[in-house]
Amino acid sequence: MQLWKEKVTTEELFDTVDGWMANFEVNMNEDIERIQRLKRRVISLEEIYMYIGLLTALRVSHDSADKNLSSSVETYPLNQGQISVFTEEVLKLVMTKGQITAWDLYNVATEIYKPGKTDFPALIPQNGRWRSYCCHACPKKRKSWTPYR
Repeated sequence: MQLWKEKVTTEELFDTVDGWMANFEVNMNEDIERIQRLKRRVISLEEIYMYIGLLTALRVSHDSADKNLSSSVETYPLNQGQISVFTEEVLKLVMTKGQITAWDLYNVATEIYKPGKTDFPALIPQNGRWRSYCCHACPKKRKSWTPYR
């Protein structure tokens, strides 16, 4: 999957920005609604363990020498080192707060994506994958979801 074109004209750039600005209020309200849903969604300890297991399964599948496994995962939200950091930070947060929300999980992961804490080439695809992962944790309407293609 290619995320960018080779070259973008100035006109294409301005058209894209104009589209963003035309829909700014709608997009902002959708983002606020999404954040509020994430803040309301309490994540149980069992779910936390399930998410950590799923993150690990995605990473292992992607990096597997078995083509059936590796071809089933385009990219993973966190690499193994990031999963370890994520797990430690989430467990510390649970110990501190007693319970956490989907918003807390999202913020722990996005902290890992900050400059100097992740490989820059992996930043956009991993962050996009993390977003879809979090949207599964708190969808507007629950639908079936698979982490694989």
